[in-house]
Amino acid sequence: MAALRVQAAALQAQIDDSNAKIAKLNAQLANTKDPAELAALQAQIDAEKARSRQLQQQAGASTGPGKPSCNCKPGDPLCSCL
Repeated sequence: MAALRVQAAALQAQIDDSNAKIAKLNAQLANTKDPAELAALQAQIDAEKARSRQLQQQAGASTGPGKPSCNCKPGDPLCSCL
């Protein structure tokens, strides 16, 4: 059980890191005018969102039976998961 908690905490840290990267990229995107840079930033955002979804699926799968998977939106401060 302790190993699952450690694994879940590690996955949550990766999810939080991914969400922070998405927020940073979105801020850069809002301040960018260059079309090429806009496209590059959007591609990075899309890739990071895919990574975040994959991590969330892993976190949901590692919760095991008896504990529902987390359905919170990424970065939700009111999320009670973990």
